[in-house]
Amino acid sequence: MKISKLLVLALVAAMGIVVFLPKDTMAEEDLLAGIRATCLGDVLDDCRVISAGYLNKDDGSFDIAFQTQGGSTVDDGSIGNIELYHYDDGVWVKLAEAHEAYRYSVPEITYDGLLHVEGYSNGTASLNADLLFNSEEGKPGWHPVDIETWHNTIDEKLPAGLGIWKGVKYNFSDWEHGISAKTPLWQDSDANCCASGGEATIVFEIVDQVLVVTNVIYTAPKKAN
Repeated sequence: MKISKLLVLALVAAMGIVVFLPKDTMAEEDLLAGIRATCLGDVLDDCRVISAGYLNKDDGSFDIAFQTQGGSTVDDGSIGNIELYHYDDGVWVKLAEAHEAYRYSVPEITYDGLLHVEGYSNGTASLNADLLFNSEEGKPGWHPVDIETWHNTIDEKLPAGLGIWKGVKYNFSDWEHGISAKTPLWQDSDANCCASGGEATIVFEIVDQVLVVTNVIYTAPKKAN
């Protein structure tokens, strides 16, 4: 099994996330033969397949193939990796490869056409290592969405003295808000384990391939009886 190395690499959002442009391809029979048991790519040492499978279009035709992996690297120690492929005109085109998360969840395609992969970093902070792609009318394939930049300005949208210290829980199928995330809020005096500042629901929309905060709904902590 050989993957072409004639490609242009675009680093997206954080180290370890690579989107392959325009094509890093694999013949259909090669991918089908190895995806369940043999690690695709060569990112991890001692690599093992955690999960693998396909997400098909509504008509049953191929769309996304994925493989989540566990293993290690010299720099990261124990770490996960995900390989994503998109089916295009008879071949599988590598969409992304990422190894920022300790483990990646099985990808999902939402009802309004977003491809989401949930992931959290190792350690007590459990920071987000999610991947998000959308499909646009008139533009075939899947396109990466920046879901990191909003962190840079979120503090100014929160109540004074409160902050987000860990990864948020995204919901890309929120029937009320469309796209949202929930998170506890920490006060400066809190221990890392124990947020006491209430909770925030962060509402987003995608603007020019960037996840943008449109509203923050604050829920104060419950008062002790």
